[in-house]
Amino acid sequence: MSKVILKFQNAGKCFRIYQTHKTLFQLSRAVISGTPIKTDFWALKNLNLNIRLGEKIGIIGLNGSGKTTFFRLASGILTPNEGTVTGNRKQRLLPMFAYGAGLQNDQSVYENIFIAGAFLGLLEKDLRAKLDSIMEFNELAPFLHMPLRHLSTGQRLRLAFSVFVHNQESFMAFDEGLSFGDYPFQHKTNLYFKRIMSDPEKTIMIASHNLAAIRAFCTKVVWLHQGTIRHIGPPNQTIHRYRTFCSQLDPAAGPSVPPEDKNSLSL
Repeated sequence: MSKVILKFQNAGKCFRIYQTHKTLFQLSRAVISGTPIKTDFWALKNLNLNIRLGEKIGIIGLNGSGKTTFFRLASGILTPNEGTVTGNRKQRLLPMFAYGAGLQNDQSVYENIFIAGAFLGLLEKDLRAKLDSIMEFNELAPFLHMPLRHLSTGQRLRLAFSVFVHNQESFMAFDEGLSFGDYPFQHKTNLYFKRIMSDPEKTIMIASHNLAAIRAFCTKVVWLHQGTIRHIGPPNQTIHRYRTFCSQLDPAAGPSVPPEDKNSLSL
């Protein structure tokens, strides 16, 4: 059994939600009447999970179940309010969930490559060495010196993702869909995922609503529901339980899971 590189032990994350009071009079009245002016919302609670070297882990659950908060705890962006999240110092988790974060509209595509790389902790000399490969991947060479504001949303995402795929980290996390761009670019991203998911030295965590992709790529699946782990197990077993749960939801209470499209493995 491979070594543990990230451990959640009774971990929980709480956000304090303040009630909106537009005027001082309304706030004063709430305080005098004893009306709560804030509530605690536990996005995650009592998480116990070990991530082992080389695992390919899928994270599934309804919207709002805690998947993004889970990744932010795992990457150290957030700290738990209770319990602990501990990792191997040699295995830095590189998350990909704020697509295009930090990109500057008034800077050129060329300049934004280095901005995106800085957000990922990549060195300038490494980015210069990989520039041709990055541009080949994103297919934005004709717009290299054009301000970013003139690019479409899909092109901006392609730019950010093309920088990300040139990192050398062995521990990565992807939050939600990555099937942006036109069909040829989606095919390119699928090939990238197939390559990293078949690499035994890479540890990958992916949150996605595409259950066919999770089933095809992952070796273990975690089902989050209302901030807690509902089930952990092999893909077929966990996905079956999740689909059964979703099929029992009242239409007025939440969405059901559509049939899996085995021809579409876009994450």
